[in-house]
Amino acid sequence: MFGKTVAEWESAAQHYKIIPSNEILEILKVSFDALGEEQMNVFLDIACCLKGYKLTEVDDILRALYGNGKKHHIGELVEKSLIKLNCYDSGTVEMHDLIQDMGREIERQRSPEDPGKCKRLWSPKDIIQVLKHNM
Repeated sequence: MFGKTVAEWESAAQHYKIIPSNEILEILKVSFDALGEEQMNVFLDIACCLKGYKLTEVDDILRALYGNGKKHHIGELVEKSLIKLNCYDSGTVEMHDLIQDMGREIERQRSPEDPGKCKRLWSPKDIIQVLKHNM
């Protein structure tokens, strides 16, 4: 971005907020690809919707969605450094912003043109579109 105008910097920053650099995402995706199917679902749920929630709340939500046994997957995600448990903040589930971006991008790529086909929505624009058009 050397030699670019402020407007170009702002435009690039806005673009990367929406769709992060593919190079960065591909490097991070290696850890995601090594997960099992259930671990992938738990990871995507946390990345798209549950980051910052207390572990007890995340466990309750995952149990309602998938049944018992998801606590084990949370432990596996911690071991693989995809998430961390913040013991100093009432046991909240946290993850690095780039890892969250990777998870959201993986989910978005499942149906980039039709967010109504995605299992997880986090963007207010997409949520409004899906509800407004009854998708």
